[in-house]
Amino acid sequence: MDGLNIELRRFGMGKSHNELARSIERHINRVVGSRIRDLFVIYCDDKVILQGRSQTYHAKQLAQQAALDLTDGYPLLANQIVVSWGDGGPGDRSDGGIPSGWDDGAHPPRP
Repeated sequence: MDGLNIELRRFGMGKSHNELARSIERHINRVVGSRIRDLFVIYCDDKVILQGRSQTYHAKQLAQQAALDLTDGYPLLANQIVVSWGDGGPGDRSDGGIPSGWDDGAHPPRP
């Protein structure tokens, strides 16, 4: 038996792609809690795709690592979680950069 078949069994051979995607999604939610909003995992064509929204790159990375831990690196993983500072309202920055007027990104401007 070759290494690929062993990896497939470890990952969950015998389950549907949808069942595997939901298992990965539950695991990520246990690890990152509510730090990823609208988390959705797709598993198709031997690829796992993570989708959702996060306020930090750290939470995005935690979600990715949780998926990798569960899948042992198989199959290919695409992390499409969007990092945006804030709630998407006015003044939100989708690039995760320092808001204008903030001195270091950690503190709002002083009055």
